[in-house]
Amino acid sequence: MELHGRDHGRLDNAGGPVEISPRHAEILTLLAWNRDGLSADRLSLLLTDQTNAVDNLRAEMVRLRRVLEQTSPRIGIASRPYRLETSVELDAQRVLASLERGAHRVALGAYRGPVLPSSTAPGIVQIRAEISARLRQAMLSDASAELLLEYARTDEATCDAEVWRACLELLPARSPKRASVVARLNRIEDELRPDGSAAPARNIPQR
Repeated sequence: MELHGRDHGRLDNAGGPVEISPRHAEILTLLAWNRDGLSADRLSLLLTDQTNAVDNLRAEMVRLRRVLEQTSPRIGIASRPYRLETSVELDAQRVLASLERGAHRVALGAYRGPVLPSSTAPGIVQIRAEISARLRQAMLSDASAELLLEYARTDEATCDAEVWRACLELLPARSPKRASVVARLNRIEDELRPDGSAAPARNIPQR
């Protein structure tokens, strides 16, 4: 199931891709992330803090099972606890697996933006934050200058001064790319100035 940079999930199965609603994507993501299953109470807490959350969850499960029967019959959801009867692979899990084996370029290529970016479900927010943080740390710790620059140009890191400074440290002293990195850092720092005034010109640091 594809989640990165998408508000709707997309299931890729033998019958072709199927787009599913944001709420159903949240439920399937949480169940795929917690393979041993989740109680109704726990799953409802990961989805929402509203009253009658468990009753609403049960009604949503009926709708989700109906959708899966029509579009992806191989995917079943058991109860007590809720759990997937068939493994569903998340693109988010592939990103983490790539990071764990040191395949940073593969991980960055698979990371097409935050997980379900419009979701406010507490469990999804946690997953989104974990993947974002682990990718950022891996890029800062182990990426080459070229790969770190690629990451810095993503929407997520474009205003991250620490990432751009790390790019500057990794680039060779005579690299023609240093000037654009310094210019980007200057813009970031200028935007952070409380009075909105431009900062004085800064020299390009040398290695």
